[in-house]
Formats: sequence, C-alpha cells, structure tokens
Amino acid sequence: MKMKANKAAPWISVADRLPETGFAPDWTSSPDVLVWTDYCEDAQDVGIAYYHDDGKWRGTHLQDGEVVTHWMPMPEGPAQ
Repeated sequence: MKMKANKAAPWISVADRLPETGFAPDWTSSPDVLVWTDYCEDAQDVGIAYYHDDGKWRGTHLQDGEVVTHWMPMPEGPAQ
C-alpha cells in the first residue's frame, strides 16, 4: 500500500534562513524545530533541536560533527 504525501511545510536551508530566536524559556532560543543533518557523506538524520542566538544548534540527538543543513517548523499535533 502506498502512503499519501504529507503536506507539511517545506524544508528550509540554513543558508537561506535560520529560525527566529527570542522565545522562552531563556529568551535566547528558537522554538523546537525539525532538523535535517549530515554527519558524513552517507549518513543523514532527522531530529528535534533548537537554534540559539550564539549561532549554535542544540538538541539531545545532535552528535559531535553533525551539521544541520535544513530545518522546518514543528508540525501541528494530531486532532483530538
């Protein structure tokens, strides 16, 4: 069975735009966003992170050497 395409927001290149900062809890970070990372030539990953106004990405899944290349806002949660 083929899955239908999700009409989620498109991925945004970090070269084009970064998430806005200035949100709680510390007022120096972006809200959580989905990120696409490149670890090496053949290893990509998707996870949740936030962008800090010091120019660094932070997230529990990010490993040393992993580079965030794209991001998108978090999708809305399921309807109840």
